[in-house]
Amino acid sequence: MQRWPVTVMIVVGICASFLLQNGSVNAQSFDRALCQKSTTSTGTITGPDPFWAVYDGRSIELVACETTGVAGTLTCPSPGAPPGNVGLSLSPDGPFTPEVRATTTWGNCGSGCMQSPPIYIKGLTDGPTKVDICPAIGQGFAIGCFARGPGIYQVYTVQSMEFDPQNTSLEDWNGGKRIFPGKENPADTINHRFVGVKATTNAQPPNPNVFDQLRAKVIFKSVDMDDPTTDNAPIDGNGEQGNDNRGTPKTGRIVGGNNIDIDANGAADTTFEATMHPGDNFKVIAGCDQTYLNGLTGLGPNVVDANGANITSTQRAHASDLLTVWRKLHIEWDEMSFVEGNRVTGIIKSASSGTTLSTITIDTRIPETDRFEGGQLHVGGQSFHVLSNQQRNVFVSGPVDETLLVNQLYVLVDDDDFNLNQQGMLNGDETEKVMKNQNSKEFLEGPGNVFSPAFIEPVFDGGGNPGNDDGELSFKLNLDSDKTSKLLMELSPATGRDSANNGKDDFWVAYLRSAYQSISNEDKDPTSEPATAGIAPASVNTNTWMDVNEVQPGGEALFIFHEGEKEIIGGLPLIHAITPAHELGHALGLGHDSHLMSDGINLPGAELKFSDKHLNNLRWRVHSPGK
Repeated sequence: MQRWPVTVMIVVGICASFLLQNGSVNAQSFDRALCQKSTTSTGTITGPDPFWAVYDGRSIELVACETTGVAGTLTCPSPGAPPGNVGLSLSPDGPFTPEVRATTTWGNCGSGCMQSPPIYIKGLTDGPTKVDICPAIGQGFAIGCFARGPGIYQVYTVQSMEFDPQNTSLEDWNGGKRIFPGKENPADTINHRFVGVKATTNAQPPNPNVFDQLRAKVIFKSVDMDDPTTDNAPIDGNGEQGNDNRGTPKTGRIVGGNNIDIDANGAADTTFEATMHPGDNFKVIAGCDQTYLNGLTGLGPNVVDANGANITSTQRAHASDLLTVWRKLHIEWDEMSFVEGNRVTGIIKSASSGTTLSTITIDTRIPETDRFEGGQLHVGGQSFHVLSNQQRNVFVSGPVDETLLVNQLYVLVDDDDFNLNQQGMLNGDETEKVMKNQNSKEFLEGPGNVFSPAFIEPVFDGGGNPGNDDGELSFKLNLDSDKTSKLLMELSPATGRDSANNGKDDFWVAYLRSAYQSISNEDKDPTSEPATAGIAPASVNTNTWMDVNEVQPGGEALFIFHEGEKEIIGGLPLIHAITPAHELGHALGLGHDSHLMSDGINLPGAELKFSDKHLNNLRWRVHSPGK
């Protein structure tokens, strides 16, 4: 059979490939790959030959058909036959049929040559097929075909998509996966924003016996998916539409190449890079028709094409699981050592008994009026309830025996009992360590984590090293919480904050200290004073942040005053869960507003969660607290 050279011109479709092969080609040696429902062109077929010179100026009819059998024994389908694996057309828009006929003029490219019009081929169903283009001269196809036509095709599709975690751990979440793109520790050098993506096709791998074979390819695209938790502003201002991520670019990035040859297993791999904003959602799509992929967008939980059809119904592309960004907040939590100095001792100078109130004069000056209101005076094995005090006088309830008190040693304590374990015999918490309450983490981890709707997960790992957590910091009865400069002096490594230099954009760190009491006029001694449960020296704002530039720095540290917590509603256990969550909100830039961030939470009955406005604010954050 005389062979004619083929000039290839790809005009439509990325996944189709054409190359004329010299030598025999059997039914399993695919030299062309065509994505299902994609269209491509044979280009123009040209061929000079002196043998055909006698036909100069004559019209030649070409027949293109999907055939069966071997080269030289062509069987074209009869007109009206149902389509096979491919369809043929003289137009890129179809219609596509098993056979098309085109007329060309011999010699239209010069004496003794022929140049055909392009014939378009579209993949219809998966599988192998052979396409021939032959001159219809004489009886049937008596003169033979051009290089057995444009070749033997495999029509293929993407069958599945999955994430390959590589060096980034993925966790099941909400029917999809969640990714933590930050560092796992301060010294971590791995970029955890990267996650592998693998697409598997039903295409056969490249045939090593076919020279310079053009292979089946997979094209990857990432899509910004709709927030699965809400369609309400300000968190999600565009309803069920995608394009609501906060990171740049909103779709993330395909960084491992987006047009990949399949491997020996019929698979193609690339790498996706997520953003760093908590709550951003993505799907990675694989297909083999660039035009079709260009029209894909997120709509609710689905990926839809330019016509609004779900890709699961068109089967022209395949989507990964939903991938959602979460951020970890690494917390160093230090505790104070043993309580000391929370009492007054000395000698009783005199006593004056009364029916309901007795006056006891002591030799030690008390610097604050009514400092010991509600406390107890212990002397000689007896305990008296303290009603009030002046600098030298202590007023107790009921009568006393003056003769048994004068010149006796006394111990004066107030009503402090930060862990409610003194059971009526007060001792000022002497010799007890200021440890975090067992309820302190209730709103910060597990199913109770109030930061979950903001896609933030507190981690109690010493702010990067569990050894940073210190349980023996020097005890201070009152911290100067009204003076930010003095509080910040508590936050250097020299005073116990070992994670001070760990906070970065890719490693969020907060410092939390269990302390005893706030400033002396906010410790409810006397009971007419307010009690402060916690404080975070921070730059905060209650406004709705609409872009990353409006995010408030917040603060790097917070203090929890466990005795102050006890004084609020009698030490209700819930207050111990609320305080660190509330103060961490300040550390992350939230001001007082409503719900959990109310200034003075009214318990019970308060909505112990972050408002939608504050959830929106938290999801704009990319910097570590205080940065």
